[in-house]
Amino acid sequence: MKQRTFMMLTRVIYLFIVISSIFLLSARGTWIHIQLRDGSCGNAEFRSGDTVWFSYWADRDCTVTVIKDTPWREKTIVDGKEILAGVEYTGYFDIGTGVTRSDWWKIIITAKDNFGEETKAECSFYVPYTPKTGDIKVIVEDQDDYRIGGTKIYLDGDYKGKTNSSGIYYIEDLDPDNYTVKASKSGYEDDSETVYVESGETKTVYLTLKDPCWDVTCPDQCRGHDLWAYECEDGECVPDYIIEENCSECGYDPCADVTCPEDSYVGEKYCKSGDVYRKYRDYYCENGECKYREEERRIEDCNYGCENSGCMPKPTTATPTTRPATTSPPTTTTPPTTSPYTPPSSQSGSFAYIGVFAGIIVLFLVIYQMTRKKPEKIKEELFEKESKKEVIVEKSSKHCPFCGKLISLNVTICPYCKKDLEITPELKELLEEEKEWKEKLERLKTKKSKLEEKIYEEKYNEIMDKLVDIKDKIIKEKMKRGKKK
Repeated sequence: MKQRTFMMLTRVIYLFIVISSIFLLSARGTWIHIQLRDGSCGNAEFRSGDTVWFSYWADRDCTVTVIKDTPWREKTIVDGKEILAGVEYTGYFDIGTGVTRSDWWKIIITAKDNFGEETKAECSFYVPYTPKTGDIKVIVEDQDDYRIGGTKIYLDGDYKGKTNSSGIYYIEDLDPDNYTVKASKSGYEDDSETVYVESGETKTVYLTLKDPCWDVTCPDQCRGHDLWAYECEDGECVPDYIIEENCSECGYDPCADVTCPEDSYVGEKYCKSGDVYRKYRDYYCENGECKYREEERRIEDCNYGCENSGCMPKPTTATPTTRPATTSPPTTTTPPTTSPYTPPSSQSGSFAYIGVFAGIIVLFLVIYQMTRKKPEKIKEELFEKESKKEVIVEKSSKHCPFCGKLISLNVTICPYCKKDLEITPELKELLEEEKEWKEKLERLKTKKSKLEEKIYEEKYNEIMDKLVDIKDKIIKEKMKRGKKK
């Protein structure tokens, strides 16, 4: 019995607590929370033209009305919207540009729950008055359209700040007027522009900073005798570093102060090709050092060969025997006979003078023809004289072309200098060639009457020149081999 009574009492107490809780909750009403996105209620500040974002939620299901309360009027934003408990809702509205004074604005939310209870929540924020102004957006670039960060910006000569990494800087809250904007940075040329800013306008200004060296080419230059590389600084070429010291392109002459020995002959004389030679040294300066070139120079022409660094003397020839001069008997002159003088007449005298004058001329022509020797006879006589001289010398003895001493005609080796005197194949060939050309000369003489005088003289001179040339070769060959014919 007692246990049943206790159970009944417990149920009554539990029911009382539940009913009391329901009553208390219904008496409390709905709880609503309001929150601003860009600040907190009571401290946030918005300017003319801004947008105010807010959010709200309730702890009960209810119907809400959202009102924007301004110093001038109220405006309903949301009317009779049903919301669920614990769900966040958002809303927004614009401040607009018609703000004429600074004041506090409010967001008022009225919530009515299912029990008919109404609850209000408010969120206030400050809206200051700002007069209608304009802004300037400055964009700084270089000559290649790349943005330049860290550029100093001046407005009417007053420093305002530096551009960001994107090369942009804002100048705000400017009254309508003309403004001069200037951009400046080290290493670039300044640029400026004057613009007019209107109320409520954002004016964009593009300023270009040019690198003063972007189109400047600095060639290498000489400084003294050194070659320098130049670089550009602030649009001007300045020395950078030395490329080459003591450069020849800069007028440096390493041989300017160098004195070389005078050109001269060096060494001893020596024989070569039958003449006397000696080394000649030619001095010159190269890269500051004296150098020389040596060459062989013929210092003496030898007609009869070279021996012991000197020319050999002319060989002596035997004196030919002379015949005794024959005396001619004295001639006797017969005195002319005189004839009796007969004076000529005047007419016969003039003819006599003309005849005498003509006779004298004829006499001179005859004498000239008799005494004149033709060129071919002169050459033949010279050639025959040379041959006769050689024949006379060779009759009994000859001179050794090497030592110059007189030796027997038939010896083949000189008993003094032991040189070989035999005829060489070269000498034999020259003698045969000489014989052939002499035969050609004889045949030409037989044809003289049949040829024109000019043609004959040309062929004759050609043959004689060839014979003289062969004769010279024979003499040289004999001197070389010791067999002078």
